[in-house]
Amino acid sequence: MGSLAAPLIWILGPPGGAVLAHNLLIILTFVVTGYTTFLFAAWASGSRVGGLVAGLLMAFSAFRFHHLEHLNLLSTHWLPLAAWLVGGWLLDNRRLSAEDSSPPSRWRLLWILLLGFGLTATSFSVATFTGVFVVLWLGLTAIVRGGTWWPGTMRRILAAGGAFAVGALPLSLAWFGGGESRVAHPTELVRWSPDVLGFITPQDSALLGPLVDSAAAGFHRPSGEEVYLGWVLIIAAAVGLVALKRKGIPLLVVALCSLVLALGPGIWIAGTHHAYSPNAYTALVEMVPVLKAIRTPDRFVVPAMVALITLAAAGIAWLAARRAGRWAIPVLVALALVELVPETIKAVPARIPAVYFRIGEDPSPGAVIELPIRRLNELNEAAFHLLAHRRPMPGGPLIRPSTNARAFEQKVDLQARLLRYGTIPQAVADLKDLEVVFIVWHRRDLDAATWDTIRAVYEEHAELWHVDEEMAVFKL
Repeated sequence: MGSLAAPLIWILGPPGGAVLAHNLLIILTFVVTGYTTFLFAAWASGSRVGGLVAGLLMAFSAFRFHHLEHLNLLSTHWLPLAAWLVGGWLLDNRRLSAEDSSPPSRWRLLWILLLGFGLTATSFSVATFTGVFVVLWLGLTAIVRGGTWWPGTMRRILAAGGAFAVGALPLSLAWFGGGESRVAHPTELVRWSPDVLGFITPQDSALLGPLVDSAAAGFHRPSGEEVYLGWVLIIAAAVGLVALKRKGIPLLVVALCSLVLALGPGIWIAGTHHAYSPNAYTALVEMVPVLKAIRTPDRFVVPAMVALITLAAAGIAWLAARRAGRWAIPVLVALALVELVPETIKAVPARIPAVYFRIGEDPSPGAVIELPIRRLNELNEAAFHLLAHRRPMPGGPLIRPSTNARAFEQKVDLQARLLRYGTIPQAVADLKDLEVVFIVWHRRDLDAATWDTIRAVYEEHAELWHVDEEMAVFKL
């Protein structure tokens, strides 16, 4: 991602080039994810129509909308691309589908080497669950086929694994040197694990979301929005499983195993957590420590989706071969868009208020602090604010602040002292001692009276540097 963004940043300069690159890369991930999913699903199902619908389901999945501010997790194109490149080389395509649309054989090892580098350069989480999918899917396919492989398959497995390892090695060494620090604490895993009902309830759907919220307000919210699979996907996958028969079993097992692992330690059901030991996720991570790179178990939903989407492509292919498909497929596509596209789409495009550029032009040295600390959740906007004003942002507008930010907050007791009128003067004085030069107050949902009072109190101890309907900026 950085290499793709570098030319724009170099030509336009920060932060404008970074913002433009960010927005373009987000749009590009939708296109590339849809295309690579089409390649894999069309190859595996033998149907271009099925592949097109599969690409649509993957590109507009709930997981991707939930992670719009995470360019690394938006890079879901790597998994179907890896399955297409490696699977097309190791499996006899004529036994898998009716069409010979396998990836080209020339320069295959070079492409797999580049795949290893691209995956690890993008995200170790994505690289890990991609590896889980490819290894599990190919292994199960070999078992179902009873060992019917092309001649020389073992040589190809070793060659493909070696090429991937060479490509991944430069960046993998860096991760293994300090990867343990990137693993979430077990209590955090439980708190952010999804509810089982999240897989089947469209909490953020533009049309269906409000109905779900009103009917099931007690659902465990964290990660629920990202693990929703979609009823069109589930139904089409069921049809595809019937159509493929034994050939669909490996994909079904991969999907079920991934969904079980996505639940993490214990299990949430309708907002209630049920702990049990040993559980599949904890046991597997203990046996295969490299899986810690996934960081949080809910990301296993991606290999589950790719497996189900490939089955769905076969289901669409079965439907397209029948007269009813002429009207049924467009209806399914429309329903998929209705249930998957969220009511509000945040983080795209990234926007920076002009005042941050003015802060950047001010010669006074010092940091910026934003209030209220826990109100904002636009993580990408926080990053762009840093780019714009080129100053540190202690405690920044993050819903899960870093360790340093939490330590800073505890030191000056921001939540209490900066929000109570009687303690504001000393708190502002402490911020000056800590070399904070700007305080950015976001109005958000404050009523007019509270907003006016806060501004008045702060104006007694700092210069009102900027004010508009959304924010007030004070210079210390």
